[in-house]
Amino acid sequence: MKKNNQAIKLFVVLLLCTAYIFAFSHFGALAFEKYNKQPGVFSPGTEIGPVSVGGKNQNEALALINQQYSDWLKTTKIIIHYKEKEAAIDLNQFQFNLEDSVSTAKDGLHNPLMAGLGKDQAEEIAALKFPGIDINVDAFTKKLNIVASSLSEGENVINLKEFIKNSDESSSICESVLTPKTAPDEVERAVGQLAKIQVHANSTFSFNELLKKEKLNNLSGNTLSFIASGIYKAILPTNFSIIERNIGRELPDYTELGYEAKIDFAQKDDLVFSNPNESDFNIEISWDGKQLKTSLVGQKLFYEYKITETDKQQFMPKTVLQYSPLLAGNQKKVLKEGSEGYLIRITREIYENANFKKSVLLSEDYYAPVPKITVRAILAAVEPATDTSQQVTGETVADQKNKNEDMVGTNAGPGNSDPQSNTKMPSNQQKSSQGESTENLWGKPNEEPK
Repeated sequence: MKKNNQAIKLFVVLLLCTAYIFAFSHFGALAFEKYNKQPGVFSPGTEIGPVSVGGKNQNEALALINQQYSDWLKTTKIIIHYKEKEAAIDLNQFQFNLEDSVSTAKDGLHNPLMAGLGKDQAEEIAALKFPGIDINVDAFTKKLNIVASSLSEGENVINLKEFIKNSDESSSICESVLTPKTAPDEVERAVGQLAKIQVHANSTFSFNELLKKEKLNNLSGNTLSFIASGIYKAILPTNFSIIERNIGRELPDYTELGYEAKIDFAQKDDLVFSNPNESDFNIEISWDGKQLKTSLVGQKLFYEYKITETDKQQFMPKTVLQYSPLLAGNQKKVLKEGSEGYLIRITREIYENANFKKSVLLSEDYYAPVPKITVRAILAAVEPATDTSQQVTGETVADQKNKNEDMVGTNAGPGNSDPQSNTKMPSNQQKSSQGESTENLWGKPNEEPK
């Protein structure tokens, strides 16, 4: 029992000595600093806003903060972001009270910089930059003042979406309807697997990658191009960026001029676009046997987008004439019917509250005219051309007046339909085999060469 009492006494003595040494070293140092501290000088560790003012008096501290404030005005932007719109705030709208921030600063602590933007001012900023948006004004004002008081240089972005009272509901933003004359094969199967396609926020979408994932890349290019054209037309009146899109040599009958999106795995022709928004969208596709309907579903965009068609032109086809010894007299045969060519420009116009902002050229599609190929008898080559119905060229309809027919002949039979073959007249031997005189073709026997 006696030994236990001695141990307790020894423990208490050691505890008191330790406490004394600790208290003396800690509070003694503070007392020494306070005793030796110059009057009006901030202690080390004192901060006012982002500025450390330890060892500075009030005048020196105020000069440092003024310099930081001046640099902030020159190098800083506060940007309000909402959906696809961004708007900068005039920094001079913030009222800073630098002198009071210094005079009321507590020594040795972090003190906020007094920066004030009133609630009415914040509400006015939101209403002016983003009209019609219902926000929590108190939270928005507090956020603006926190960003300003930090004097953080560079670009400071505030997302207005954080302060929206009622979030937008998803709805159909835009849609396209394609009515083909002849439906491509396997459309029903493709639409069954692609009825709902998700396009993630801030991401790039590849139609070919989707087809590989769904194991639909073995379908015909005509079927896939049909569906891709519907998707392309549906996303045009948005802020989606078109990264890759292709067209064929001839305009297919399942889409309108300017809205074709050709898919060809062998040629790696793809439809690629990006969604720059902070929300996901869905592409919904349906097929009723006659029409392909494609809808883009998601949150409503801030701007209004309209698609316009400009500089639309039509080009009539040339007529290519070929001559064959297999036809007699005035016989002729059409090997290939020609088709018109087209040119069109597709432009996206951007509006804010019905006010035009700018336009962006999205595409310029050109389809060359396909020549009409006609085969005639050889005798027709030496007769005056009287068929004015074929006097057409590859110019526009307005330029075809007073133009003569572009006549190109080849020594070919009816099966030769190459429109690029060289211009040749039939040989003397071929003419003789038809029992025809060549005097009118090759001049008089005694005529000197020229």
